[in-house]
Amino acid sequence: MTSSRVHMLLWDRRCSHGLALKEELGLQRILKEGSRYVGSPDKVIINWGCSNPPRHCYDSQWINTPGAVTISVDKIRTFQYMTEHGVRTVPWTPSQSIAQNWLNEGSKVVVRSTTTGREGAGIQIIDAMGVNLPVQRDDATLLGWVRGLLNASVRPSWAVLPHAPLYTKFIPHTREYRVHVVDGRAINVRRKTLDDFYNVRVYPDDIVTQAVAATRAVGLDFAGVDVLWDNTHAWVLETNTAPGIGGLTVGHYASALRNLIWRRHGITF
Repeated sequence: MTSSRVHMLLWDRRCSHGLALKEELGLQRILKEGSRYVGSPDKVIINWGCSNPPRHCYDSQWINTPGAVTISVDKIRTFQYMTEHGVRTVPWTPSQSIAQNWLNEGSKVVVRSTTTGREGAGIQIIDAMGVNLPVQRDDATLLGWVRGLLNASVRPSWAVLPHAPLYTKFIPHTREYRVHVVDGRAINVRRKTLDDFYNVRVYPDDIVTQAVAATRAVGLDFAGVDVLWDNTHAWVLETNTAPGIGGLTVGHYASALRNLIWRRHGITF
């Protein structure tokens, strides 16, 4: 059963993951331009990653408010909010000198040339020898990186960090997870491989604890939270407001969001 009171807004109309969830929920999508949608306090919008909604959405109720999405998209603001709320994040700084000290001490440093990039955009990993390490580790990227290393194109100025708005210290880790959180609980946990994620049922409790705390800290109702595990602690990397989902994860989101909207707004669909 669909509801004319619940709609979906996507950050990009071509976003396949958001479209898959929209179909699973049986909802209509709000267009950013030329839409017939009229917002009102008795309507609910599921916001899939949009920080700048059109004006005709303003009066509605939100699942993931645009303000919370704006915080989450900006990595510095994300880290600030999470740090203030006691979430264990990877060490971060906007200071080039602090990050240079990390490098001089032998740590790898993640250099972010943009604080609002999606899917790894604008990221370099630089080691203490000044080598620019690959971020995406699929076979094609690794081959290109090796070729660049041989011709020195992947090396910045020797062991000196480039100027950037944000740096994070690389945490040596054994596993990386994406924890999908809806309404304060983990609905799905996936472990990252070289170039994909797969579902897992056994995982450290701390990755869920930190993921839920991170989602709450930035004010989100749902998120895909990227977390590192170093065999002792979980370290949060970021909160994704339009996370990649597929297969059973789409159904998990649909069920959890239906329950959330029923509990909060009394709407069944």
